[in-house]
Amino acid sequence: MSKIKWNDDRIKQTLTALLLISRARLASGKTEDLIAEALSGYRNDFDGYKAENWDKSKAAWRDPKDLSNLKNARHVAYYKNLLAQVDSLNARLQRNRIQFNSVDELDKYLVTYLKSVE
Repeated sequence: MSKIKWNDDRIKQTLTALLLISRARLASGKTEDLIAEALSGYRNDFDGYKAENWDKSKAAWRDPKDLSNLKNARHVAYYKNLLAQVDSLNARLQRNRIQFNSVDELDKYLVTYLKSVE
């Protein structure tokens, strides 16, 4: 398998999935091990992820920046911080041209980088 480069669509797709699944988990009150569980859910059940997050009326993925389904103020604050960290991480990947050997390596990097989000 080829390397996953900083500009690979798989990185953008993974970051979007991470945000959408994390938001859904927060909305349902599931906060434990959020990043790792979101990535695991995305990797293990892509069809379920797609069914929940594909907006058929717009033929596009749901907007990860929409906060309307988060009711708890702490969850909103956490998610806003997560959005900022993901944007920062994506810029860092681009700037430093970081590459990964596998999706597992990418996932481990994301979990390590984003575990400090509070």
